[in-house]
Amino acid sequence: MEYDPDMIVDKEIAMLMCNGIYPPIFHKFRSRGLFCLRIFKNFNWIYIIIDDRVPCDKVKKTQVFGKAKNAHEMWVAMIEKAYAKMHGCYGNLISGYIDEGVLELTGYQPEKILIRNEKTGCFPHKMIENYGGKEGFWQFLRERKNDGCLLGCSIKAEKGGPQVIDGQPSGLINNHAYGLENIIEIEDPFDK
Repeated sequence: MEYDPDMIVDKEIAMLMCNGIYPPIFHKFRSRGLFCLRIFKNFNWIYIIIDDRVPCDKVKKTQVFGKAKNAHEMWVAMIEKAYAKMHGCYGNLISGYIDEGVLELTGYQPEKILIRNEKTGCFPHKMIENYGGKEGFWQFLRERKNDGCLLGCSIKAEKGGPQVIDGQPSGLINNHAYGLENIIEIEDPFDK
């Protein structure tokens, strides 16, 4: 498998692969199917060498674990394989927190902001007031997006499974991390 940054749809991920978790000094080994990924763990950079073989379902001929939307992109499987090696096996990769993932992939300390009160489930959390309330927090998110920051979120719940709102499945999964690709504002049709 030859790694080609132009094949990756998300250019931010391509830059992370080229300059961050997949340092250029190791690029010459990719032609032999070897990859060295750099992960920031316990206040140190750890270099993990993996090959390009990932677990696949023999019948469906698809990857068993994480995969990118584009079938030609292997960055998700490679990062997951490095994590599995670091933690002993794929079975040890249960859940996690998106802020820890950002720290481990970039080395930069993320900012974690709770937006819902964990006890009552109501919005906003008192942390939102530190950003000037709802409007100030919205402005903060737009500024982070404009700065090119990695953004993510999750829905913390006592048990996993689909997030249900007013008796209807929302399409979101509890205790699952999501990357935020964009910040947009939608006009409320009832706010007129």
